[in-house]
Amino acid sequence: KPHTIRSAMLCLQDDGTVLGSYVQDRIFRNMNRLRYHNRIHEALGLPKGAHDSMIFYDAIDQLTIIHTGYADRVYRETDKAERNIRLLQMDLQEDPNNVMLLYYLGDSLNSSGRREEADVVYYRAVELGIEHMHQNTGSLILYHLMANLYLRNNPEEETQLLNLYNQAQHLEKGFPDFNYIMGLWFERRGEWEQVSVYFEQALLDLDSYDGLCPLNISGGLHQVYAMLAFASMNGQINQAAAVKYAIMSLRLEKYQGDCLKILLFLLKDDPGEDAQASGTLRILRGLYDFNLLKDKLVIHRCAQVAGFSNLADQIQQLLTDEENQQLLRMNLESEGKGNTENYD
Repeated sequence: KPHTIRSAMLCLQDDGTVLGSYVQDRIFRNMNRLRYHNRIHEALGLPKGAHDSMIFYDAIDQLTIIHTGYADRVYRETDKAERNIRLLQMDLQEDPNNVMLLYYLGDSLNSSGRREEADVVYYRAVELGIEHMHQNTGSLILYHLMANLYLRNNPEEETQLLNLYNQAQHLEKGFPDFNYIMGLWFERRGEWEQVSVYFEQALLDLDSYDGLCPLNISGGLHQVYAMLAFASMNGQINQAAAVKYAIMSLRLEKYQGDCLKILLFLLKDDPGEDAQASGTLRILRGLYDFNLLKDKLVIHRCAQVAGFSNLADQIQQLLTDEENQQLLRMNLESEGKGNTENYD
């Protein structure tokens, strides 16, 4: 019989947005031999020296647990990160070369904004021999080192980032977050060919990944798709792929003005669309609720900016007299404020 049920877990921020996803064993049998271990980041396990191993039932595709324990509000109210740091430092005094404890300490330091201290701890773990770590732990340590370089945003550290990336590929080539963070790095520098290469690979990795590491890309998928669509405006991928990526991004988060404008820029060049907009309207009806005023106003505004005047006219014809008055007031307010992105 299995000891645990392994399920997917979705971590949510205070506003309900996705921080990341991973898998864990949170449902387990009530038996004396099965216990949580460690002061913090407790892990289910059998007694040390047990001759049998843990057996789990794989319910990743059937069960998802919603987790809010990593939300900013929880950390602020519980002072969770500082408590963890104190306890982990106590554990490391007893076992200074424990790589898992070093990873957890680095993670807690990161959570409290002490990234430089976290890097010192992570590099200490790497020096102990990353090839001897559990693959998941090694991958997460290398990812956090790469992510901290991205957050520091120092172009002179690109060689260091590439070295970490090569080390990461040697350790676990299919971990999607490695290519995700590289794509973000080059997007910040406007190197769109590199953005396309890394994000395309990250999506391929995500499609086939069956590991246990938390995935940060899952919380930023709409941005990945949007940036791949934007890369097409710089000639890096074909128009059909750009339309596909823009639609995928808007399905995840429809109130992205820049992404919608890219989609309309691309669609208005299709034969007959500038005059009829029939194909564009079919696509938009699959993304937006035309009974909602906000959705119609978003489309109208973006169509105007994209120069898709026929689409803007057709959307305006769908508005009631009262809604048209509201649109007029919004346009006047936006002109006064110099704001073209007011969707509220």
